[in-house]
Parts: sequence; C-alpha cells; structure tokens
Amino acid sequence: MSDATVPENAQTPPTIDDLDDAPIIRTGFWARVGDVIAIALPAYVVLNFYYPLPPLQERGIFAMLVVGLVFARSAAKDDRLPWLKAIDGLLLAATVASFGYVVFNYGAIAAAPTADSTNRVLGLIAIAVSIEATRRALSGSLAVIVLVVLAYGLFGDLLPRDFAGHGGYSVDRIIVTTFLGTEGMFGIVTYTLFKFIFLFVLFGQLLQRLGALDFVMTFSRAMLGRVRGGPAMVSVVSSGMMGSISGSAVANTMVTGSVTIPLMKRLGFKPHVAGGMEAAASAGGQFLPPVMGAAAFLMAVVVGVPYLEVVRAAVIPALVYFIAMLVAVYTYARRDNIAKEDPATLPKMRDAFRDLSGVIFFLGLGTLIYLLVQRNSATFSALAAMAIMIVVGMFSAKSRLNVRRAAVVMRDTSDSFAAIGVAGPSVGVIVGVFLLTGIATRFASLIVGFTGENLPLLLIFTMIVSILLGVGLPTTVAYLILALTAAPALVLLGVDVLAAHMFIFFAGMMAMITPPVGLASFAAATIAKTSFWKTGIMAFLIGLPAYLVPYAFVYDQALLGDGTPSEIVVAAISTTIGVSFMAIAVIGRFSSWETYIGRGVLFISALLLIVPTTTTDVIGVLAGSTVCVLGLMWARRRAALGLGAPAPEPPGPGTGDADGRTAADGQTGEVGELGGDHHHGEDHHVVEDLVESTEATAGADPGVGAEDRHR
Repeated sequence: MSDATVPENAQTPPTIDDLDDAPIIRTGFWARVGDVIAIALPAYVVLNFYYPLPPLQERGIFAMLVVGLVFARSAAKDDRLPWLKAIDGLLLAATVASFGYVVFNYGAIAAAPTADSTNRVLGLIAIAVSIEATRRALSGSLAVIVLVVLAYGLFGDLLPRDFAGHGGYSVDRIIVTTFLGTEGMFGIVTYTLFKFIFLFVLFGQLLQRLGALDFVMTFSRAMLGRVRGGPAMVSVVSSGMMGSISGSAVANTMVTGSVTIPLMKRLGFKPHVAGGMEAAASAGGQFLPPVMGAAAFLMAVVVGVPYLEVVRAAVIPALVYFIAMLVAVYTYARRDNIAKEDPATLPKMRDAFRDLSGVIFFLGLGTLIYLLVQRNSATFSALAAMAIMIVVGMFSAKSRLNVRRAAVVMRDTSDSFAAIGVAGPSVGVIVGVFLLTGIATRFASLIVGFTGENLPLLLIFTMIVSILLGVGLPTTVAYLILALTAAPALVLLGVDVLAAHMFIFFAGMMAMITPPVGLASFAAATIAKTSFWKTGIMAFLIGLPAYLVPYAFVYDQALLGDGTPSEIVVAAISTTIGVSFMAIAVIGRFSSWETYIGRGVLFISALLLIVPTTTTDVIGVLAGSTVCVLGLMWARRRAALGLGAPAPEPPGPGTGDADGRTAADGQTGEVGELGGDHHHGEDHHVVEDLVESTEATAGADPGVGAEDRHR
C-alpha cells in the first residue's frame, strides 16, 4: 500500500488462513496477466541474487515488470470501461516494447549510448509510461514533479543564470542520460528498490502472514495491558514494531489500527484520540531500526555509508520519539482517568508463545539483525531470515507454506510494492536531469543564499519543504528528492552529511500526520469513524517531539551515536527528559491561567533540554523538576485529605453510541480544546492539573489525584 493512497474503509488484518481459499491465478484475462506478472516479479528478484545479470539488463527487466503490473491491474478492474481497458493494454504493450528494447540490446546500448531515431522514440515512450504508471499507482504530484523537471531540462536555458538557468539540452541528450544508461531510469533508485527494498517488503508480508501481527498484539497486551493507558501503549509498541518493517505509515495504520483503535475506544479513549495515537505511532515506525521501512538501505546507498552506520544513527532518536509517545499516552490516560483494561480479559505472556508465530517473529528479526551486524549484505540477510521463517513455519499447520500460500504471498507482495516500485524509473528521470544540469549543487547554493547562511532558518525552511513534499509522496520518495536538493544545502553550512540526511528523512516522515493532509491521520480517522481534523491535531500533538528532535541531533552528533560513551549517554538522557516534559506540557489540561504557567514552564524546560549545552540542560532539569515536585506534593496533600477519586470501571461492550464514543468519553473535554472551560471546586491550585502527569514520573499511586470532573 502506498502512503499516497488511503483505503476507503479498514480491513481486517490478513492472516495465512486467508490464503487457503484464494486462487493462485484469478479469472479474467487481465487478472491472469496481472497475477502472472505479480508472481514472476518476486521470483525474478530472488533468482537474480543467485544468477545476476548485467546492471542495465537486470534493472530493465525489474522496471518492465513493475510498470507493466500497474497497467495490468488497472485493466483488470471490474468497473473499467472496455475502451479504457484497451488503452491499458496499449500502455502495457508500450511498456514491454520500450523497456524490453533495453533488456535485449543492453550490450549495444552500453557500448554506444546514442539517441538515434529508434532510441529517441522508445525513450520517450518509456518516460511517458513511467510517468503515467506513477500517476495511477503512486501520486499525481510526483508525476507533475517529473514533468516540471523535464521541462527544466529542455527549457532551463530560458531562465536567468543566477536563477538556476543552464546552457540548454536537447531531447536526444536528455534521453541518453535518462534512458540509455544507469544514471537515470535504471540508476540508483531502481537499483535500491530492486536489490533491497523489494525483499524487505516481501519479508514484511511474509512475517505478517505467518502471524507476526497476532503475536505482536498479544505480546504487547500481556506486557502493557495492566498499565493505565495500556491499550494506547500497545498501539505505540505494536505500531512501532510493525511500522519498522512495513515501510508505509498508512498501511501500518490500517493494519494495526484496525485492532488497536477499537480497543482504545472501548476503554474510554475518545475516537479522535485513539486515531491520533495510532497514526503518530505508525508514522514513527518508519524511523525505527532495524528495517526503518527499508529507507535505511536507500539512505546508505545515497550517503555512501554502511547500513549499520545508518541504523546506529537512528537508534537514539527513534527511541526518544517512542518514549515521548508513551509518556504522552500515560499523561492523557491519567488526565482523563481512563479505565484500565479488565485483567480477566488480558492475555498472559505465555499466550503469545502458544503457537509458532512468536518463535517465527523473533527468529526472523533476530536472524536479520544478526546477519546484518555480521556485515553480510542486506539482500543475503533478508533471504536467509525468510528461509528460516519458512522452515520453522513448516512445523505447524497454521504457519506452513504450501504452493498456494506461497504464490499468493508473492502476488500480494508485488501488488503492495508496485505503488512504490514505479517511483524507480520516474525518480530516476529526476536524478538524470539533475545530474545532467548540475542543478542539485546549484540549488543548494541558492537555498543557502536565500536563507542568508543562517543555519536555524535553513533548518526551519528545510523542514517545511520536507513536510510539504511528504504530503503527497511516500517517505522514501520524498527523502530521495530532498537528498538531491535540500541535504546538500545543509552540508554547505557545515552540517554532518548523515545528520543532514537524517534530518530530512525525519521531517518527511512527519508529513504523514501533519494537517491539513496527514494521510496516516486520515486513515486512522477512517477506522475510528471520527473527524479527520481532530485526529490530525491529536496526532500532531502526540508527535510534537518528532518535530524538535531533528534539530537536536543536527547540533549534537552524540544523539546519532557519534561521540564518546559519556557524551552519548548524557545527550540521550537529557533529550529524553526534555521530550517527556514536552509531552506532559502539551497533553495535560489547559483550564485556567495558572495551569498555562505551569505547563509553559515545562514546555520551556523541554526546549532547554533539547538544546545541547550543559547550562541549558541544568536549567531545564531544575525548572521542570520543580514543577513536577510541586505537583507530587500537591497530589500527596490531596490524598491525605481524601480528595482523590477512584478510577472508573472499564466500560462494558455496547456502551458506545453511534459515533463510536463510549461512556468514558463524557468525563472531560477534548485534548484539542486548548483553553476549554473545565469547572473545578474551590480547592483549585496552580499545579493541580499537573497531578496526573507528574505522578507517572514520580511513581505516585495511580489512584491518587484523579479528580471528579463532573461535580
């Protein structure tokens, strides 16, 4: 599933049992053509690892299968008009002809890449079908970007030299660069998709079909279900674990959210809050090692560093983000006195390991991580991990792969991958034109000049552009375009290369939850059956630390694991405390001017802790801790006076209304109602609204300080 598309309704997460009744090749001419291509694609990718072809030839076959699959699937739609199906068939034939020409003539093309009449026509056809496939399967915005870049390559000589103008390039020159070589359509993007990302999409699909989701949910509920806000914490942990593998914030939201969001709503979380928490967790999963949605491999290739270097850099920022989310979840649960899940309904830890799904999950990921740490290639590591998962699965009928199951998994993997795979040739055109014109380097200079060589301003500008670009594109595609344009500008002002690339990747990731688009938030709102705007604002608030952490690791390389052990530990601890203060400050109630002051102090303390200096760290810890200690003292005072209210009983089934709201929904105002009118008794205190939040960090009794908000 692409991040650029959102299904109209949530579907139950697929399991291996769903494969038993699924035909390998479905009925209908175009459905059969699509199924054959979809099954052939993973078979080809795996076989090519053992029997590699010349670069231009192997990438040409890969691009032909991916682009052709898009048109075959389009023609197979039942509601497609006959004349539109005929056009789809012509586009498929054009794909085979243009890409097939490269496949069969790779030797002559490599020896003499000249744009004669045949090459010119077929090159134009290949570019056209790639753009159209991108528009259909991925994003119309990316198709427009490709067209704009092509227009720049052809007519850029009309622009002033100081405004990115160049000497002018002919159609033949652009075709030679983009079509007849390994610098454009068959270049680094297609190479990375072909050699790495496809296999990790297959790995994630196989892991999910073998019961990974069921295991992760059971494991997470057994571990966190007894904690206040446990269902939301389960969402955070499970979405992070699955999101690291899936590579799509939207797909992860739809898969895990279909389980976690209804559970959160039953326990008293408002629908938009449940959706926002799920969306923020799913988006963050793309930054979580070891797989990072397969973007880690793309970054490693682009930056030119080992894969493990990328993972090492991502570990601390990812953990800081998810710790901040857990704190925010707990703060909200205490703030609104959300009921705990009934212990009688919770699974035991042993329940997660009653079948082989847990063993398969840990063996699969464990093997993958071990082989990568041993510096084996990512391709070999993924293949070996999948082989072990399949072998272990053979010992249980529930997880055993037969020919039918294997074929359908391969077919579904190709269908899921096609939406991102078509970006290979399309983004390759962008890369080719950028290399030809040298605009990437000049664009970096233009950006630096525009911001007046002011690094903070450049970082803010880059983050805004990253979020805007990430609105209509998958994170990996947005990252790649920004890696060619924005990252060099950051490097020009002295930012470490890897830190610059991490910055744009982190910023692009947050586009999935940032209103007014926020596709992951939209998907979550669809499942929760609630307002997109409320869901998007909640996701934004929950994910707020993710907007600030990138600035921290740009200024402090220790957060990326670059420094002495003491420097790394101090940076990690101070940033974690900072984002925790921020989560408490943002999620807690705003009911009077006194609480604005208290939370304002926490918010400023968070900013000071994120700034990498000893002085700001000390001030931030002292100020934030003072507020928390005052809150704890007030909580104990209220407990001594017997003012604490007991936690409500878990609402039973059927207590929700048509809007999906439960009985607990009426307890307080919504998080989005900043400054909303909450009425309290005469014992209101400056730090009263911090009680529920600070008890979490200070270890107070969960029942203390829970105020009856409807006296």
